[in-house]
Amino acid sequence: MALVLLSAGALLLLACLASGPNNEMKEQIGGPRASQSAVLKDDSVADREGISAPSADRKRENAAEEIASRKTPITRVAKKTRDAVVAIKVKQIGRKQCIGGAGFIIHKDGYILTNAHIVRSIEQLSVILSDSTESAATIEFADEDTDVAVIKIKSERELKALKLVGAQDLMPGETVITIGHPLGLMFSLSVGVVAGLDREVESQQGRSFKDRIQIDASINTGNSGGPLMNINGDVVGMIVSVAEDAKGIAFAVPSETIKKVLSEKLGNKLAIAN
Repeated sequence: MALVLLSAGALLLLACLASGPNNEMKEQIGGPRASQSAVLKDDSVADREGISAPSADRKRENAAEEIASRKTPITRVAKKTRDAVVAIKVKQIGRKQCIGGAGFIIHKDGYILTNAHIVRSIEQLSVILSDSTESAATIEFADEDTDVAVIKIKSERELKALKLVGAQDLMPGETVITIGHPLGLMFSLSVGVVAGLDREVESQQGRSFKDRIQIDASINTGNSGGPLMNINGDVVGMIVSVAEDAKGIAFAVPSETIKKVLSEKLGNKLAIAN
């Protein structure tokens, strides 16, 4: 039985040694001069042993080492891929302009992959890059049968693109990562695992899909069109929908389907990775 979907286009120990009575008596007899002598002696011992306060450079090194110790494959993917993710800003007929969902750059010349349902029935279309730059966009194609679309922007600089790789060897339990704009929270990271493969689902428009990747990452309105990435930061799919009346069940179109549609619609116009 096929699931009905909703578009998602919507966290001193202090050691104190108490001085005994004999030590107190010696301190009283010795007086201030004895205390000063003890301090000088301690300083000279420290000098001989090469003990000194950490330098500013060493403090910076310590801080850098501490940060490096907290880095994980997920933080590396987030840093590596964020600049290739965009926000799709749309004005649909009869509605106010808003963030319709996410997309990601697949070619340095400004080609962006997103969902067909995001750009359906629109009057205005623009893209917001990770540096907050906004550019007008045009639709190259929108394939409703697969919910795959490509839009294009003009940019004076070379854009960072993500790499599409095969999803045929995805494993249940494998870590996956996506970046999107859930509820308008721009460039938010979601992490989960592959929960199932080749799921049969049905869209709100009645279209049936039999190839969907099921994931348990947190997906909300604004995540649609975002890249589904493996732990290497390569794209294995694209977020398309969430299951109606369910939590922790979302779906992505696999990269094989995406590449097939790109080939059919654009031919050799795009030289995308593998």
